[in-house]
Amino acid sequence: MIGVSSMHTARSRRKSLRARLLPNLVRGVNLLSPALLLAARPVLATALSAAPGWRGRVRESMEALFGESAPPAAISGYFRHLADLVVFSALVMRSGVENPRLAE
Repeated sequence: MIGVSSMHTARSRRKSLRARLLPNLVRGVNLLSPALLLAARPVLATALSAAPGWRGRVRESMEALFGESAPPAAISGYFRHLADLVVFSALVMRSGVENPRLAE
């Protein structure tokens, strides 16, 4: 039972950390220009791939799916795509889908 209790505590701590960080992140996104957010996608992709354990988990998942070793370019492409999703989601959340600047 000790493992279950400590697991619950870790989850609670993680949720409270997210609850504290996400509103500040959303406010920060609102302060940045769309051009700056778009230009930051490569940096965000690098930061996401450097998160502890994420690159390894993505590699393992790709290898499990395809049954062979995942090429490093595919793993990097995953994180570039993830960064694109994060940035475009933030822009749509802030400006709406109909904003003509998103077409740029």
